[in-house]
Amino acid sequence: MAPNSPPDPERITYAIVDAVANAKDVDPLELDPLYDAIDPDAFTALCAPEFSGQIEFQYVDCRVVVDDAIDVTVDTPPHEGDLLERAESTSQ
Repeated sequence: MAPNSPPDPERITYAIVDAVANAKDVDPLELDPLYDAIDPDAFTALCAPEFSGQIEFQYVDCRVVVDDAIDVTVDTPPHEGDLLERAESTSQ
């Protein structure tokens, strides 16, 4: 991306969907539509050249953070089996 050029909305969409699909270990086509999770105005702001900061939202049970460099961070909830295993190991 050239300096001061607006980010490509399609590129941002793919980056978010790919990051979440990778974190959940699923095919991107199996995910719900992104527009169900993020407000269109927030997404438009992310695509503006003057955007600074980050946007955080929930998408298919994941916490997604996208910053002004279009770096996408995805936090997934622990699996039920992981929680049960941790509970059992702490009760011993």
